Amino acid sequence: MKICLSFDDGRIDSFFAAYKILKNANLNASFHIATGFIDGTYISNDFGNDRKSLSKEHLLEMHDNNMDISSHGDKHVMEVDDFLTSIKKLSSWGIKKPKYGFSIPNSKYSSDELKLFLNKNEKDILYIRGGRNPSCYSFKNKVNYVFYKLFHLYHCYKKFNEPNLLALIDKHLLFSLVVKKHTKVSDLIRFINDYKETNKTLIIMFHSIVENPADDWEWGEDSFMKLCSFLVNNKNVIETLSIEELIKDEKK
Repeated sequence: MKICLSFDDGRIDSFFAAYKILKNANLNASFHIATGFIDGTYISNDFGNDRKSLSKEHLLEMHDNNMDISSHGDKHVMEVDDFLTSIKKLSSWGIKKPKYGFSIPNSKYSSDELKLFLNKNEKDILYIRGGRNPSCYSFKNKVNYVFYKLFHLYHCYKKFNEPNLLALIDKHLLFSLVVKKHTKVSDLIRFINDYKETNKTLIIMFHSIVENPADDWEWGEDSFMKLCSFLVNNKNVIETLSIEELIKDEKK
């Protein structure tokens, strides 16, 4: 099995929590950056009230230590000019690549919208990572989600997240399992265990890793450390890599 860890937005805890834990565990991951958030040209509550951003220096250190630093737009939207602005900024900050990954802000777009976006950016995009598979939003899976959130029933967690497992890699749209505050690390590890000896790929999406999670998009440092420890201890059957590395491996 292959596992990719992916972080959105560019919140400061991506450096002081996630990156530090990953570096200590010798694991690579992908960080999708809203560049306007970094340089202060985009002021919004999209990332939480009074949320601080990474600095350009943080990004460069992460890049120099094999983390995949890619785009989440400049102003947190899926627009051609906005994407091009974001990668121009990343390049000017020293993060130079032939092509950049792109994490879709707000995720819910039609296949036609995605195809149009891709056609206009093919030469600059290495991959597109979305959110959950659309089948997660069926009535049945919405019920599974609610039951898991309320009662932490593993069966519901498994059924809800199974559509996010990737059997084939389509670089134009990669679905992901979303980790939120209510996600129990034991259930996430159990889910991975159920598939770790298969040829499936699982991209796991995070936003903030903090000591004491307060909002839905935060997850605990202790939980993240346990997950990383599990991945390291199972490296004989689980390959943990960035999405950039995943796509490059698929091309070989």
